[in-house]
Amino acid sequence: MVFGKLADTTGWRPVILAGVAIFVIGSALAGIAPNMAVLIAGRLVQGASAGAILPATLTLVADLYPAHRRGRAQGWLASVWAGVAVTGPLLGAFITNWSSWRWIFWLSLPIGLAAAVGFALLLPRDESRGRGETDVVGAALFTGCVGLLMIGLTDMKVAAAARIALSLLASAVLGVAFLRHERRTPEPIIPFKLWRRRAVALTNGAALVTGIALMGGDDLSARLRTGASAPLAAYRRLRAHAADARLGGRRDRGGEAVPAPGSAPRAR
Repeated sequence: MVFGKLADTTGWRPVILAGVAIFVIGSALAGIAPNMAVLIAGRLVQGASAGAILPATLTLVADLYPAHRRGRAQGWLASVWAGVAVTGPLLGAFITNWSSWRWIFWLSLPIGLAAAVGFALLLPRDESRGRGETDVVGAALFTGCVGLLMIGLTDMKVAAAARIALSLLASAVLGVAFLRHERRTPEPIIPFKLWRRRAVALTNGAALVTGIALMGGDDLSARLRTGASAPLAAYRRLRAHAADARLGGRRDRGGEAVPAPGSAPRAR
């Protein structure tokens, strides 16, 4: 959300280029990792790059395409994600079987550098939207809330009840503090007035339900089809993700493009 706010204030071009640079740094760090701690740190840096690139690309679509064409563009983006969600694990399994796992990260370096050159040369320069302020306090509260919630849910079956309860309680406290702070700050990360728009509420609600179904379905199917061939498993995943991508590219009756699940229309 922090990078999304930066994309709204400074433009999507510098945020995308910064995200690609962070991705290359994270890939290099993971590739040279001497132990698990460094590997996790590299993956954490890669995750931060995804947080920069994803909202900036959605902003890019809103800027470069008129309203009646945004649904198709977002559908293409969702289709690419669905494709690599299947081919990526297969390619990774092939690399780890025939070479070192480090090559998974080394191969990301030339891809990231090529993407940076392509963005720098081919993307038009976006207009400046003014400076604005970044809600650092809100970002810290939200990160702590979500992080503690994930820790509590992950430890549900392996940790002591007191630790789980403490994590969930701290998450709830930070969540309440985040909501109170966002209502008072002049530049919130999440403008709650956006949720009054029907398109935003419906698409994000659909994203929540779809995410639960896809992630839960992947875990359940992996448990049920033990011993199934990798191509068959990949085909089943691709079929589910392709259905989600088609939903992301639909338009409402008024002709205005409905944002892909997880995104929100930019207020101009």
